[in-house]
Amino acid sequence: MPKAPLLLAVLVLILLSVMGSETRSHHQDGGEQQEKKPIFLGPRTVVYYVSDLEQATEWYTKALGFGPYFKEEYYVGFNVEGSELGLIPGGNPPKPSEHMAVAYWGVEDIAKAIERLKELGATVRTDVLEVGVKVATLVDPFGNVIGLVENPWFPNTAKPLKADGSNAG
Repeated sequence: MPKAPLLLAVLVLILLSVMGSETRSHHQDGGEQQEKKPIFLGPRTVVYYVSDLEQATEWYTKALGFGPYFKEEYYVGFNVEGSELGLIPGGNPPKPSEHMAVAYWGVEDIAKAIERLKELGATVRTDVLEVGVKVATLVDPFGNVIGLVENPWFPNTAKPLKADGSNAG
């Protein structure tokens, strides 16, 4: 699998995310700038399809170090620093391919995160690549691709939610 185009795309996405969420546009006549808010507010939920919801819930509880905030037979949701990691039962994830979207979860230490996930049964899909930030992908025991990014220039500004859904601070 050619790594260069995939990794270049990841780098471009990371660099664009660092540039900020608001864009500026100039009038053709050189007039005043207008602020435009993006239509997307940022990632809110990343969903993984699993063949065994109970096993996947146990695995992600161990991987994350905490349990879900929502758990029903049709969906399990974990609040990960203000973003949601969701599990949906009854199916297998799409087979990983070169041209698939991958959510990259921020980590403080990518080497430690990889080791922990490998201890729990994940396998490395792509080794750590250093491109100003560090990125890697793994595959969980249920076939889902998990992206990891260690990016000291892009701080996590998400506000974690309380169990009742309100902001924690």
